Amino acid sequence: MIAHIRKTNRSAAKSRRLLLLALLALPALFPHSAWGQEQRVEVSTDYSYLRANSSGGGGSFNALGGSATAVWNVKPWLGLAADFAGYHFEGQPASVDARMFTYTFGPRFSPRMGHGPLHFFGQFLLGGTTLSASLTGQHAGENGFAIMAGGGVDARVQTHLAIRCVEVDYLMTRYDRTVGTTGYQNDVRISTGLVFRFDIDRK
Repeated sequence: MIAHIRKTNRSAAKSRRLLLLALLALPALFPHSAWGQEQRVEVSTDYSYLRANSSGGGGSFNALGGSATAVWNVKPWLGLAADFAGYHFEGQPASVDARMFTYTFGPRFSPRMGHGPLHFFGQFLLGGTTLSASLTGQHAGENGFAIMAGGGVDARVQTHLAIRCVEVDYLMTRYDRTVGTTGYQNDVRISTGLVFRFDIDRK
């Protein structure tokens, strides 16, 4: 069991290094002139409800938590997003405490950004996830792969403040089980919160 967790942790660390290298290489995909224009940075804090559906007869669970997202809009319609979230599974026995954390990165598309009071967006993010649980003082954890795709709508309140009316995402997580098989979760995340926007003049 311990050897398996260590092997899984090494695989997850390698995946995180590859993701970091990919993110560092992203600026090379955009023309240099785009980086000389005014850039908009968004930071959001959300309350999230997660409906987790486990594969292999593992059942379904409700989870409550929150997320924080940072977006660098390199173009009016395209941003680079980083989403970090944590959830606590509800309805477990009194002696069980189960939590899940995700960290995902990828493009966010925002048509008509800056026009009108409503701001729509869609995103496709890849990253990792950590599942931890404790039972009567015994702790166990697994690292895995995560894919998140969805979108939402923000309502502008002030120039630098908006309310996230709703964000709905499909979240797939994959874990390598200790018995040698792979387990999947097909989850739905619904979030709402606040969005803070900052303009950075890079001229």
